[in-house]
Amino acid sequence: MFDLGMDWARENEARKRPVFIENEGLKLAGEYFDFGHKRCAIIFPGRTESLYYSYYFAQPYAEAGCNILVVDSRAHGLSEGKYNYCSTREWSDVIAWSRFAHDQLGCSDVVLHGICVGGAAVVLAAAKPDFPVYVSHLVVEGLFATFLESFKLHMKAEKRPIFPVLYEIFWAARLESGMKIREARPIRVIGKVKTPILFLHGRKDAFSLPKRAEELYAACNAPKELVWMDEGSHSHLRINNQELYDGSIKAFLQKTF
Repeated sequence: MFDLGMDWARENEARKRPVFIENEGLKLAGEYFDFGHKRCAIIFPGRTESLYYSYYFAQPYAEAGCNILVVDSRAHGLSEGKYNYCSTREWSDVIAWSRFAHDQLGCSDVVLHGICVGGAAVVLAAAKPDFPVYVSHLVVEGLFATFLESFKLHMKAEKRPIFPVLYEIFWAARLESGMKIREARPIRVIGKVKTPILFLHGRKDAFSLPKRAEELYAACNAPKELVWMDEGSHSHLRINNQELYDGSIKAFLQKTF
């Protein structure tokens, strides 16, 4: 996935330029691929991934007539910040990047794509009353219902002790950074989202459980679609289902809600 993404970026190097914004006192870094369109797709990667990871997901959006904006989340890559807040503060960065794409890059239509915790940040942002109206479509891959459950499932898979270690981790994180892990719960706010949303989910996802995807979909009141992928683990859907993955995004973006 990384190599394929880097190949895509090299092929489009002439269209790329670095961009920066400031939000909540942090300088955040990104790269903008300008294909001359009025629609921009912003890709928000998962936790511990830089914007390089997002290159891999850009192709279907470029083919659908979008400029591409890939970004380093706070405390990742070239973006400032000391902590990752598991979407509980990154949602503010989602709104800031959306405004930048509209106000500074001149894109009248903005599409947001989020993978795992990037998708959670997108949903938390979209539930806010000041979410920009020019964001027309949301796409989330492997969205979890709560980060606490997802992290717990990761610990189980790695045979780590759960109690009391899991809760001690998040208590220490709150003392150190102020992060409130219970705010990282898309299931609590999905009903407030009004922007059309496409859920991409794997039937074999062991960390964002399929049953939670069904719960999120049922609780969502916005125009919505849920596309299941039979192959691929968490955050590895496109590499195993590229035709379905890309086709679902392109068809979704063609719809006017």
